[in-house]
Amino acid sequence: MEFLVDFFFDFIFDFVFEGGIEISKNRKISKWIRYPVIAVMSLFIISVITLLGFLGTKIISGRESYSICVGLILIAFDIVLILFGTKRIIKELKSRKSKK
Repeated sequence: MEFLVDFFFDFIFDFVFEGGIEISKNRKISKWIRYPVIAVMSLFIISVITLLGFLGTKIISGRESYSICVGLILIAFDIVLILFGTKRIIKELKSRKSKK
């Protein structure tokens, strides 16, 4: 049963993100379709990053040493995601400007 749940979520995320990325890059698809897909994907990614930061700060509020370590690891992972995300966005914007 656990395999089916894992397979289901893997299939859904692959389908949504792969399809969303391809739709957002394709200029032949209408803006009325591309922009909402980009917005939904962006909101999902932002909510995951926000949730990680929130969980990290909540876990740090526990006074045990292991909870502080886990909270710091979550916050560090959150910062890494933010840095890589902004680096990717800047790279994509520069490549789009150079194509014009």
